[in-house]
Amino acid sequence: MASIQSKKRLALAILDFLSTSSTDGTIEAEDAEQLEIASNCIAEAFKVDPNDKAAVQDAVGGQNLLAIYNVYEKLKGKSTPSTAGYSSASLVETGTC
Repeated sequence: MASIQSKKRLALAILDFLSTSSTDGTIEAEDAEQLEIASNCIAEAFKVDPNDKAAVQDAVGGQNLLAIYNVYEKLKGKSTPSTAGYSSASLVETGTC
């Protein structure tokens, strides 16, 4: 099982991704508030500070979550029968933390 520090670093990487998505045009301006709410919920739940640049840099290093996920997608294409059945869970939109 992953350590709490690993999970906090992952939360920071997710927050970095959400922040980037709201400023790089990935998300339309009218949806940015929803990302801000989600970010606040994640930061509060994991007790991390997305404004702590050193912690975010430690979490993502020279990469970002999207780049890491792109590597995963490439490797997934080369999956073995034992990993081919893996699927992601669906997210349910609730509008609250």
